[in-house]
Amino acid sequence: MSVLDGIAIVGVAETAIGKLPGRSAISLQSDAGVAAVAAAGLDKGDIDGVFSFSGYSQSMMLHAARVAEHLGLRPELAVVTDVGGPGTHHTALLNVAAAIDAGMCTTALCAYGENGISIRRSGRGRAPGTLTGGEDFEAPYGQIAMISGYALFAQRHMHLHGTTSEQLGAVAVTSRYHASLNDNAHKREPITLAAHQASPMISSPLRRLDCSLISDAGGAFVVTSVDRARSLGVRYARVLGYGAATTHHIGSQAPDLHELGGPVAAARAFDRSGLTAADADAVYIHDACTFSVVAGVEALGLCGEGEGGPYVESGVLALGSACPVNLHGGMLSHGHAGGVFHLLDAVRQLQGTAGRRQVDGAEVMVVHGNGGVFSTFSTMILGRDG
Repeated sequence: MSVLDGIAIVGVAETAIGKLPGRSAISLQSDAGVAAVAAAGLDKGDIDGVFSFSGYSQSMMLHAARVAEHLGLRPELAVVTDVGGPGTHHTALLNVAAAIDAGMCTTALCAYGENGISIRRSGRGRAPGTLTGGEDFEAPYGQIAMISGYALFAQRHMHLHGTTSEQLGAVAVTSRYHASLNDNAHKREPITLAAHQASPMISSPLRRLDCSLISDAGGAFVVTSVDRARSLGVRYARVLGYGAATTHHIGSQAPDLHELGGPVAAARAFDRSGLTAADADAVYIHDACTFSVVAGVEALGLCGEGEGGPYVESGVLALGSACPVNLHGGMLSHGHAGGVFHLLDAVRQLQGTAGRRQVDGAEVMVVHGNGGVFSTFSTMILGRDG
């Protein structure tokens, strides 16, 4: 029996998303944390663990302790995690599960937030001054942005499998459609494939509308035991399976496409849950760029290796299909906040609170993605309470 079997996500919340002048990263995390605790039917005195990631826009030492101090909490545990992408939040949940199993914690707040737009005076991309660790080895050769690393993988996929820019555009169009149904999305106005094709090239083959949004935003969720969750009288999500894989850090050390860790992480999660991709009612794929979704549907087994382009172009990503993808709009349109919104929206689907984006009878959600540039991978399978 896994320590994850007795864990429940009982409350989720997010702040407004977009350009929020005057907001610090810590204030965004704190606001999301207060709202998540309230959504769980708890108060701050019930929280005895804080698990956070400072993000990159205003990173700081002892960040989890700062979140606790800001909220007036005195938890036994204050832990910082940084695994990359959705893995950061999945790992925070794993840490909570281990702490609860060890008797060191009963209920924990997990938080993330950045003021990614407001902090910058000029330019785009990740926050100024943020180091990836590969600058000495890649910047001298012209790779100065993470999106360029993704572009290299996209080019490789195009070379091997004939994937097209129009197929990438289908991902962007569907993401924006889902965001149009999400009142809190950063960008909600629908786009067309023609608009995608007309958007400027950022790093070939990725156009502006292939790239995720940088946003000011905060997100948080509360984790406790299933027994306590039942006593709260709120809908909750359970962890059915989890898998992870790491192959490299910087792009120059990456293996070829077929050796990346996405399929490995997914296979481990499905094996531990006893489920398959066919059991998923929807999936959430970390989408730093449109190509990430193409790679993600292949990794999860929704289609075969090299078939991601035609798959996403066929219309099966959209709400109403058997397994829609990124119903909140993803990082491409909802907002880029370290992948936490994928997890939050998956929980909402299981709680039945996703509004116009709700999948009828949702019972199984899969959250998958990568950190860095296809460096670390994480797959979490969530199920409805019951």
